[in-house]
Formats: sequence, structure tokens, C-alpha cells
Amino acid sequence: MEEENRKKGKSLKILAIQMSSIIADKWENFAKIADLIEKNIKKGTDIIILPEVWNVGWKPSEFEDSAEDLENSETIEFLSELAQRYNVNIIGGSFIGKRETGNGKRNFNTCPIINKNGELIATYDKMHLFSYYGCDEGKYITKGENPVIVEYCWDTGEIALPRLCETLSIGSDKGCPPKQSCTQDSKEIASCECLMPSQQPSSRNDDSVKIGLSLCYDIRFPEIYRAYRKAGADILINMAAWPKSREIHWEALSKVRAIENQCFMVALTQSGLIEGDEYNLGHSRIIDYNGEILSEIAQGEGAMFAEIKFEEMYKFREKCTVLNDICDEYDF
Repeated sequence: MEEENRKKGKSLKILAIQMSSIIADKWENFAKIADLIEKNIKKGTDIIILPEVWNVGWKPSEFEDSAEDLENSETIEFLSELAQRYNVNIIGGSFIGKRETGNGKRNFNTCPIINKNGELIATYDKMHLFSYYGCDEGKYITKGENPVIVEYCWDTGEIALPRLCETLSIGSDKGCPPKQSCTQDSKEIASCECLMPSQQPSSRNDDSVKIGLSLCYDIRFPEIYRAYRKAGADILINMAAWPKSREIHWEALSKVRAIENQCFMVALTQSGLIEGDEYNLGHSRIIDYNGEILSEIAQGEGAMFAEIKFEEMYKFREKCTVLNDICDEYDF
């Protein structure tokens, strides 16, 4: 009865884990995540979200040694076991995934999406690589080509791929990039599976909640989030390893992405020492469509939890249809 009422009321229970990763120590980071989930998971949690490169920490020069083949990934295997143990869907932050491309094997900053049966159902490769202020992510990582949207289905309680599937394009009338895929246990896993944005943003989804995925530096590019909103997204997620030195940017951008797209926003980042005098920010938060904070955590390791209710957001969108006023062109 409780589950049926939640479906009617459109609510989703999200647990997001903030951690301080140990650089290049995957097994110690596995242990940290397992412990943090065990201590913080609540009854009925629908989705667990992890931060960017939680398994190896933020040090691009270590990424090559940390890279894992998608077809034989210890990180995916670990997350799959957790999903099955807790009967929960996992949006697994990111790890360094290696796969074949037309130019040989390349490393990507890859977010794995795993359903509660432990199945890898999609991956998102970070589209914007941060290579400024002495950071050189782009030297070690190949950028992703496509945004990815997934959906939480009310009838099954599982994350899945959208039931209509073509490629979501951002500001392009030249057709869609080719779909990418990898093979996991002889199954095709989509790394580009989303919907063509309609001319007018939809106000609500009746069968599912659509979720748009992004990683860290992606948050500076509003185009990807607007494409997600036009494709029907209700939740936007940014999983990051955001530096403490740019705190104002993080606070402003995470709120703006929620407000301008009338969506809930999960802004999750690592915390703690990276190396030397460089620190991750922490200060993760879950934000509603009005910019109000539903849950947050400051410095240190821990978790934030929110039960997101959608009905008021849908009503707000119907009354405040600002996205319908977007001009087709803004040319000079």
C-alpha cells in the first residue's frame, strides 16, 4: 500500500554519497563506499548516486593505470553486487573506462548506470574535459560524444532506458551522431540512448521519471541541461570532484541549472584532500525546481537523503511555462 501511494504521489527516494577518495587505491575506496552505504541507506531507497572518479580519486596522471575494460570491470562488478545486495538502482559516479573506438582503445570518464538486478543498462561518457589551471584531463581522457538520459519506471521500480529511443541532439539540425555501445555478458549496453527533444518541453511524465546525467565540468555548459529538459527530464544529476577553490561557481551553477530548467538537481561532489594543498569542496546538495535546498552535506564524508515529490513541480511547470518562450534563433 505504501509503495502504491508513492507511485500515485510521484516520489523518489535518493541517497547520495559524499566521500574523500584515496588517490589510485581502488580497493580502499571500494571499502569506503560499501561502509558509507551500509551506514546511511534507508528503507525503500530507490537510487544511490556516487561522485565522479570515486574509485581512484582525482589525479588525471593516474587515470591510464586505473583504466578498466568495460567488458571486464572490477568497478562495475562491485557496483552490481551492491545493487543486488540492497535491491537498489545505482548511478555510479564515474570511473575510467576503456573501450575500443575507430582509433583503437581509448579511455573515457564513464558513468555506469546499474539497475537493482545488478545489470549495467547504460553508460555516459563525460562530454567536456577540464584542462585548465594546470589540470590536464583532456591529455588522458577522450571526450564523450552524446548526452544520456535514463528513466526510473514507476511500474517496476527500476532504472531503464527510455522506451522511445533515438539520439538526443544538442542544437543540431544535421541529424544524430551514431549510437555507441559495448558488450557486457553478451548484451548490448547503450552509451547513447535518449530522446529527440520536442519543440515544446513536456510538463510531466506519467509512467516514469527521466534523469539527465552529467559529470563535473559539464555543469558549466547549459546546453546539455536544456537538451535534457526538452527531452522530458525531471531530475538533473551532476557528479563531480569539484575543487574547494571554486566554491562560488559550484553553488551558483548547481542552483541555476535547477531553476532555469524547472527540474530537481542533484549536485554531488567529493570532499577532502586531493594532494598537496588541493582539496575537493564537498558541499553536495539536492535542490528543487525553485532553487530550494532539500538536503545537503558540508565537508567530510557522509550522505544526503531526500524523498523527491514531483506533483508540485508539474503544477509549477503548467503555470510558469517560461521554456515555451525560447526563441528558435538568437542570431544577430
